[in-house]
Amino acid sequence: MVGVESVLSQPPGNPYGGINTSIHGIDATMTPSSPTFGELWPMLAERLDGRPVVARDASFDMSVLRYELDHMDLWPATPRGAPVRCA
Repeated sequence: MVGVESVLSQPPGNPYGGINTSIHGIDATMTPSSPTFGELWPMLAERLDGRPVVARDASFDMSVLRYELDHMDLWPATPRGAPVRCA
């Protein structure tokens, strides 16, 4: 393990649907001053490059990553590591 860090990113416009908040407990009051994904991406790309991406729900997490990178016109320039699912 390289390290562990927890950072909340602010979605564009800072909206949260009720179903999403019920799943992860995060709402708009928690992210008004958080960085956007675009602001976090350079640091994330450097840390992930060539390393395996480990996630509990890799298919969902990778779909969010793809969406955000596509939104920034960076898809398919993604980390070269393959996603690994953890139960």
